[in-house]
Amino acid sequence: MAAYWQALERRIERTSALPLHLLFHFIEDGNIGDPVYTISSMQTFIRLFPRATSISICLGTLEEHFPELISLVDNAEIFHADRVHTARVDVDDETFSRKILSAIPNVEVLEAEQLDIDQWFIDAPTAGHRLHSLQISNYWFEISLVTLLDLLDRAPLLETLKLGQVSITPSVGSLRAVTHTLLSTFHLASVRADENDAIFEHLTLPALRSLSFKGSYSYQPEFWPRPSNIAFLRRSGCMLTELAFCRCQIDEKRLSELLTAQKSLVTLQLNLLADDKGGGCDIPIPMSILELLSTKPKGASDRPLPALEVVRVVVLPRQLKAVKRLIQSRSADQAKKCRIATLREVDIHVHAKQRDSEIKKEEHAAMFEAFVNKGVAIRISYKD
Repeated sequence: MAAYWQALERRIERTSALPLHLLFHFIEDGNIGDPVYTISSMQTFIRLFPRATSISICLGTLEEHFPELISLVDNAEIFHADRVHTARVDVDDETFSRKILSAIPNVEVLEAEQLDIDQWFIDAPTAGHRLHSLQISNYWFEISLVTLLDLLDRAPLLETLKLGQVSITPSVGSLRAVTHTLLSTFHLASVRADENDAIFEHLTLPALRSLSFKGSYSYQPEFWPRPSNIAFLRRSGCMLTELAFCRCQIDEKRLSELLTAQKSLVTLQLNLLADDKGGGCDIPIPMSILELLSTKPKGASDRPLPALEVVRVVVLPRQLKAVKRLIQSRSADQAKKCRIATLREVDIHVHAKQRDSEIKKEEHAAMFEAFVNKGVAIRISYKD
């Protein structure tokens, strides 16, 4: 084994200038996963690769060994040479997680579980100032709206912000509005209506290009988009290219209003929620929205969504003819006549009983075969 490490060290010396990603992933499952060996390996690799610019640490049940790991962070060159630009941190121990994050305040791309933003700012006063991308997936961890707005102030270079399973707590009293001029991707998952309103009433994002809402099966579903979303988009004056509504019910009138105003939207995804009790499955897209995407509304001068190229929807079998009309209305010939983009990709998720879907699969495929032959990428999947 010693000869192996010596050979590895010699090879590392020859390639020391190359960018490197270190991944430490520990899963304890019966006889799989030895925490002592995991820590020893981390110590060795962190010593051997002090020039690593990217690190991923995903550790589960190592609680009794976290003091050793904290000592490792304290003494490892990688955490003190300002080289780590990309990091993923998924650690059960809050103290160890804080230790790692406080050691990399200049990180540019960060994906973190259990990230206490307020504490990160206390531990590392300069944290966030170089952030370009931040993804937080705290399991129902609470972040105050004040903290979220402070984060955007501290991270002027931030371009991507994704918040999953994070509870945004509205703050008491008046808050100043924040305009962020570079944020182009903003994704929210498991967000309630009151949290949504609190966020979007205080934000202006003129550079926003990708906006995604994903509801939660745990909450009473709300109707989306909210009036605050429409007001936010008007105020921001942004040119969206991607929009997604998932696991939420749709207000058809407001969604039609929102879509009609989008001149640059390229990708639209609508995977909706089953019922007003949080049924845990998707429902088909409303026919009125399919018709809006397929035709020019009465009295309108132009077709809605002239830049649309990618559509992802959930439909019932009886709605497939409407989807076919949608594709036909945006085929190359029709698109040229109407001066709109050609539809190039369609994902169709069909809700049908398994037996019915097995019987109809060939028929459904034949329905769209002519479009596939003309270069449209059409994928059809089925779910009960």
